[in-house]
Amino acid sequence: MRSKAPGDQPLPRTLTGSCCDADNKTQPDFDLLHVIDRHLKTQPLIASRAGGAMGTYRRALRANWLLVVLAVLGGVSGYIASQSVGVPRYEATAQLLVTPVSADDPNFLGLPVLRQTPGDPTRTIETAAALLRSGGAAKRAAQSLRPPTSVQHILDVVSLKPQGQSNIVAVSASADTGRRAAQIANAYAKATLIERAALLRDSAAAQIPRVRAQLAAIGGATRPAGAELAQRLSALRGLAEGGDPSLSLSQRARAPDEQAGPSSVIVLLFVALVGFAIGSLIAVLRELTTRAIRDEDDALALYPLPVLARVPVSSRREARAMTGPRWLPSPATREAFRTLLAQLKQHDRSRVVMVTSASAGDGKTTSAINLAAAIAETGDQVVLLDFDLRKPDMRRVLGLLDGVSLADLSHPDFRLEDALVPAFGLATTLSVLATTVGPDSHLLVEAVKRRLPEVIEEAKNIADWVVIDTAPLGRVSDAIGILQEIDDIIIVSRLGVTDRRNLATMRELLERTCDRGPTGLLVISKQRSPSRSSYDYGYPARRPHLPTARGERSTTQSTNEALDRVRPSFSERSTPADR
Repeated sequence: MRSKAPGDQPLPRTLTGSCCDADNKTQPDFDLLHVIDRHLKTQPLIASRAGGAMGTYRRALRANWLLVVLAVLGGVSGYIASQSVGVPRYEATAQLLVTPVSADDPNFLGLPVLRQTPGDPTRTIETAAALLRSGGAAKRAAQSLRPPTSVQHILDVVSLKPQGQSNIVAVSASADTGRRAAQIANAYAKATLIERAALLRDSAAAQIPRVRAQLAAIGGATRPAGAELAQRLSALRGLAEGGDPSLSLSQRARAPDEQAGPSSVIVLLFVALVGFAIGSLIAVLRELTTRAIRDEDDALALYPLPVLARVPVSSRREARAMTGPRWLPSPATREAFRTLLAQLKQHDRSRVVMVTSASAGDGKTTSAINLAAAIAETGDQVVLLDFDLRKPDMRRVLGLLDGVSLADLSHPDFRLEDALVPAFGLATTLSVLATTVGPDSHLLVEAVKRRLPEVIEEAKNIADWVVIDTAPLGRVSDAIGILQEIDDIIIVSRLGVTDRRNLATMRELLERTCDRGPTGLLVISKQRSPSRSSYDYGYPARRPHLPTARGERSTTQSTNEALDRVRPSFSERSTPADR
């Protein structure tokens, strides 16, 4: 049982009191102040268990850890696969030094040289990088390579960028090998110098005759204006015979040893981190959108009740390994219900226990059977009532041939003793009222609900314990009318199945209709370890075979016929008053 932490609200249900006032059969008055006080006291407990955003994140990772792991492994595997099938890329870089001429230098007027940009040296290098990218240089580079390649390929793999704040233009080329990348970078850098030299040579050659004619027209270099023209003529002849004075090769490209881009280890860690982030995001979205209770803390945050017992769910492999009827509990499950019974038997008096749940599929029917079986093993007379008027399942689970229809149950002459049948494989002190429904049974639900208190009173007169299986209170309110007859309410919650909204609805319904509230929770969850549970202590690994009748036409029919021969009818047993 969960201990009460400091600051928690008083437990909404004690193990010794009745659910509702047993002496007053009318519904208790609705106390608004009491409900508000309970709500205010409950909020700190819910907040502490919810843990805010981090609590949601931790629960999401814990519930969807496999999804997160798969996301990480998927990203890492995809990166490794791309590296194994992809073409490796190497990058080599040559450096061109830009020495721009002054913008007002008269010797280079009208020539395509790289000039300074006043007040913005960075802009000068950026302009140079743009001018040096040309189709002519790409064509020369493509033709000089061995083996040769296309001009478009050169333009695709070569890039020119200013290198920091320096006067260097980086000529970078990429290829599938480091040697090829260096060849392309050096070929383009060399082709650029040749292309620029040819361009200047043609421009200078075109201007030399005009300057020579101007110089002759003024009478030669001895004249005042002739000295300037003679100096320009000398510069033009130098350009015609040499290269571009504003551009030179600073460093040749070298073949790199490693592929371009960041380190593979860094990329791998980054991909794993991205996979973890994506997996975590999906896990949180699933946590926020799912309607099922994830874990015990999640259930207690919605409905803070004592956890009376924790029932492990056998795996399919364990279920196949077991012999006998499938509904019989494993040793671990049997001990869990014995623990539950020990807490219920605080006072030696007749008890009426209602087993319900918030939603369908939580395991309330099998829990009611297992609790009744645990009581019967002590020698007490127990009646198990199937009051799930919508979808009764006890007849199928126990393998009974016949059941009581809702029409029979609502009849004024109905007698409980005539309808009780024994359950094969369980103690002889246990008898069952199994109900059945038909196509039009929903029309009789209200009439049957009015008869249920009388049936419970009749069961209390002939048995020590009455265990009732009802419809899920989070879905329908059929059980509200019998709450005044109930001593203990056990809420079954199956982790991963119980609906959050239905659990909240059931809580609100019980707080408004039953003053003390439920006794506690019965939590059903998967075993956390493949090893045998501690509840298995002292039990054999396999259950013994149960006796069956020979010549059986079907399992359920033969078992009931065998019981008819070896067991007395329930009406022949002694009542508590007789004992």
